[in-house]
Amino acid sequence: MRPAIVCVAGAIVSAACADRPQGIDLLRSAGSQLAEARASGQDATAARAGVGRPRRIRNVVRASLSASPPSHYRFVTDVPSRGRLVVAAGIPGRHQETSAVEFLVRVRERGRERTLLSQLVDPLNHPAHRQWVTLEADLSSYAGRGVEIVLETRGFEEGGPPDRAFWGTPTITAADDASRPLVVVYLVDTLRADHLPLYGYTRDTAPELSRFAKDAVVFDQAIASSSWTKPSVASLFTSLLPRDHGCVQFYTPLDPVLETLAETMRDHGYATGAVVVNQLVLAKNMHFDQGFSYFAAPRAPQRAAEVVDAALDFLDARRGQPTFLFLHTMDAHTPYQPPPPFDRQFGPHPEPGRAAAEPSDYRVPNDLDRIVGQYDGAVAYGDQQFGRLLHGLRERGLYERALVVFLSDHGEEFLDHGGWVHGHTLYDELVRVPLVVKYPERRDAGRRVGGQVQLLDVLPTILKSQGLELPGVAVGRALEESFSGSVRERVAVLETKYRDHVAYGARTSRAKYVRQLDSGGAELVFDLSRDPQEKSGDHPESSTRGRALKRAAEVAVSRGAFRHRVRVDGDVSYELRLRTTGRFEVLERVGLGPTERADVVEGGHVLALSLRPHPGRPREVEALAWPHGVAVWIDGRRDGRRLRPGEVRVAESGVAARTMPFLFPEVENLDGLFARPRPLARGVSLWLVPNPGRRGGPRDVDRQVREDLKALGYLP
Repeated sequence: MRPAIVCVAGAIVSAACADRPQGIDLLRSAGSQLAEARASGQDATAARAGVGRPRRIRNVVRASLSASPPSHYRFVTDVPSRGRLVVAAGIPGRHQETSAVEFLVRVRERGRERTLLSQLVDPLNHPAHRQWVTLEADLSSYAGRGVEIVLETRGFEEGGPPDRAFWGTPTITAADDASRPLVVVYLVDTLRADHLPLYGYTRDTAPELSRFAKDAVVFDQAIASSSWTKPSVASLFTSLLPRDHGCVQFYTPLDPVLETLAETMRDHGYATGAVVVNQLVLAKNMHFDQGFSYFAAPRAPQRAAEVVDAALDFLDARRGQPTFLFLHTMDAHTPYQPPPPFDRQFGPHPEPGRAAAEPSDYRVPNDLDRIVGQYDGAVAYGDQQFGRLLHGLRERGLYERALVVFLSDHGEEFLDHGGWVHGHTLYDELVRVPLVVKYPERRDAGRRVGGQVQLLDVLPTILKSQGLELPGVAVGRALEESFSGSVRERVAVLETKYRDHVAYGARTSRAKYVRQLDSGGAELVFDLSRDPQEKSGDHPESSTRGRALKRAAEVAVSRGAFRHRVRVDGDVSYELRLRTTGRFEVLERVGLGPTERADVVEGGHVLALSLRPHPGRPREVEALAWPHGVAVWIDGRRDGRRLRPGEVRVAESGVAARTMPFLFPEVENLDGLFARPRPLARGVSLWLVPNPGRRGGPRDVDRQVREDLKALGYLP
């Protein structure tokens, strides 16, 4: 771990800094302040090595210490003015039916010891203990003095594995934190910019945001890299295009090799916390929690109020430390169920007892006005809670010095281009998002920026504001560079792969290119100055600008996380055609003779194979279809007759094709796609090969991940 020292606005932030009292993260300072460490199943070396590892209990991840009883940790530290110890105790799910564990906190000073608190955590008999239990102890009587803080556990059944119990995020807060920097990112999932009065909407859906904007800088054309959550938030966290972070499909996690914004902030001494309700970000094994010492979902119901409550609790537990906080609310997402009175704030009102329908139940167009009314009510409710967060910052004396970023990950469609919800296209109702930034001390308040910026620019903006160096791989640049209008505008590259929808494009503030690959391959360029609603596009080859945007999109789009592998066996001839709405590149040919062929034809949309295997001498061809996730079909002939479904086998299990042409299954829907099938005596075998060096390149989808996605409705 890098030293927790950073120059921020001329002040040194360090656990060793003694110029004024400050909060102390005991896990971060363990290298110098942890005098003893031991836990059941671990010796001192192993116990120290595990300090700070993330542990998940329910939907809350905390940096932790193993507390399997008997355990003993002794920290030597100074106590700041009005200091309080805030720590969590927890027993993970697999051990919650075993005996209880007693968690104790003691303080030693000059050879005298005092027990500050004792808590028996008993998940079997107390449902409230089936999650992290927060404990607090007053240290104010020791202010200004050096003491020893002892964390211990005891159990009725001692011994056992080191993952039986944990201490989470032990911190000593400080009352005096006036010089400590604070960064808050507040993301409202599925929020259209043009449904906010700040961007010209006629309904007053967001008065709190409008008031906040007077202290901030408003960006009129902020563009997300994608039109659904995972790739968009991954770009926000890394300042990388989807092509480079690889988090482009339901099953693809955020690559742990990448350095995220939270990791950078953590490594420079910041307490890092996140409160998230979207399960695509929150889900285990998706790695969006990397870099956060606290990463949590609030308890049900998952309303913005609970997100704000948990966020303010986190700030209170980190008083006196430089802090980075990420909030992700979801009230504007389907099924649009704002609480009273917001459910009746905008008409037409729903029938009594009836909520807005799921997208599959929408009646077109009869329910459009009612659905939009409920969406706007959900936006208004979320705005109220954003205002409550700002009020909480002011009450705590944190608002003026805070950098606060308000944004969304994508928008929502209400039949603007014939569809509902999001993820399926890249029109502006989905990729143009609100972005409002309040700088510390309200610098540049009231400024409005009309040129195009991107969510990729948020990470560089935050790091620059804190005096931190930008990672060399980042694509974005600090938003301040757009203030004068003298810096050349960059093209925003757009991409989506959502279920069976695939599209890519490129945008500037004046023009936009979009290619839709799941509906006949529509390819259009729009003049946004003349046609901001994107209703009448031209073919990109009709203008120099259209051709330039098309080239920019094709260069930067994801090339695919995997390759398609085809093998034929037997002593018969095959004439096969693989077809895609994207394009093919042939990467490998194995065993082909001089008269056999594997050629890309028809503008790249078809891979034509002419193969003549012999017994014991199969033929194999490997091809890449791009952009990532584009559909691939196979059809053809065997010895002159049409190939039959039973002669095509897929994946390790050898599942037979049902119909011809055969559509290659989505990775989420079939096990064993990345394992070579058992060879057939005669026939065609198909499987996937991970693309070497491709971030997010999967093997088979974890079954638990698949079940989680099904439960959320993302998979059938």
